[in-house]
This record gives sequence, C-alpha cells and structure tokens, in this order.
Amino acid sequence: MLTVENSGGVCTIRMDDGKVNAMDLTFCRMLTDSLRTIEQTDASAVLLTGNHRVFSAGVDLKKLLKLKDQQRDEFLRALIECFETAFRFPKPMVAAVNGAAIAGGCALALACDLRLLARGVKIGMPEQRLGVPLPTVAVEIMRFSLGNRGTQDVVFAGKTFVNEDAISAGLVDRLCTPAQLSEESMKAVRSLAGLPESVFRITKRQLRAPVMDRLAVQSPQFDPEVMKVWSHPETDAMIQQYIEGRL
Repeated sequence: MLTVENSGGVCTIRMDDGKVNAMDLTFCRMLTDSLRTIEQTDASAVLLTGNHRVFSAGVDLKKLLKLKDQQRDEFLRALIECFETAFRFPKPMVAAVNGAAIAGGCALALACDLRLLARGVKIGMPEQRLGVPLPTVAVEIMRFSLGNRGTQDVVFAGKTFVNEDAISAGLVDRLCTPAQLSEESMKAVRSLAGLPESVFRITKRQLRAPVMDRLAVQSPQFDPEVMKVWSHPETDAMIQQYIEGRL
C-alpha cells in the first residue's frame, strides 16, 4: 500500500495499493506511521507521490459505507491524525501529483510545502457535491494554502481543476509534463532540503502555528458535527448514489 525509498537523504513515499490509493483505516495509519518514522531518522526531506494511475482518490467510500458508528468514528480520527501529521511534518515535504488528487488526496497534497502537478491531471475537493463535510483539519490546511476566499471558492465549486486552472486556484505551485514530473519534483525537494535544517524547522513551525492554534479551538467544536453528518443515513444514501453513478 505504501513504499518508502531513501535516495541521498530524500525519502520517497509512494502510495500504491494497485488501484486508486483510496484512504481507509489501514492506509491512514500506515502513512501516519511512515511520516513519524522518517521524522526520527536523518533523512532530510520527503517526496510524496502516487502510482502510475493516481495520487489519491480520497476516502474509500465503499469501505466507509460498511463501517458502523464506532468504526466510522475510528476511521475519521485516523484520517484527521493523518492530515495533521502530514501538515505538522517538520522536514521539507513535496507532493509530486502524478495522478488525480481528489478530496482527501487533494488535502494531503495541500499539506505539503510544495506541489507539482503533471499536466492533464485533476485535483480538487468535490465533497460538497457528495454531501460529506470536511474535517476541520482539512479546511484549515486548505485555508493555509488558499486563504479564506480561495478555500470557499474551491470547496463550494465542488469540482476538479487541471493545468493552469489548478495554478490559478492555488491548488498547485508548478506544472510539469508527466515525463518531467519526477525529475522536477526531486529538484524541488532537494532545493528545500538544502536550506539550513534548524532555520527551516523553526520557520515552518512559525508559519503553521496559527493553524494549529485554530485547530485546538475549532476541532472540538466542529468535528463532532462532522461526525454526525458522516454517520447520518441520508449521507449514506447520497454516497451510495454517487458510487452507483460514478464508481
């Protein structure tokens, strides 16, 4: 489901379940554990990418429908922890978006310090159309990169973006041809890794501290409401309808 390869101090995490890298409990815990393990090593940076088909299609909706209340709560907590771990990660982390980054996959890419997108690849947040609200951490990750209005525009649009539109929306920083993506992403991550480590860590923590402060206040306020909607039979019906129509 995940492979980690260290090359010259840069750890490449490749998400690859053989399908669309959909997020379930196992996926979230594996990615969280991988990042925490790398944090404790002398690796200088992380390059996060997907398989040849997709970066990540977000939450595994088919598995989500099979989860009962307590199981669904456990998954949501693991998803939140995964996003927070990626966002807090103290070393440089670059996303090489080589395939679709949808919903949770988009949030995961936005948690990184820099995002490079292959031309023709889709990225976006369609949850509002699906009827599933975002955990607070996902909203705050988006707000950090896109600002308030940009986040509102992307979330309420409920669509995916490609090429220059993805740049304009603030979802990615650079575009590459699919053939160039791997090389350009490695250049970008090595450039960040070349900054003095102590300066990078402190500055990254300073920049992201307001997000963590808001999460401490707003997560206990909003996430119980999010969980309630996620567990509502009406939400299940909308997800089922989406699966039947799109998946």
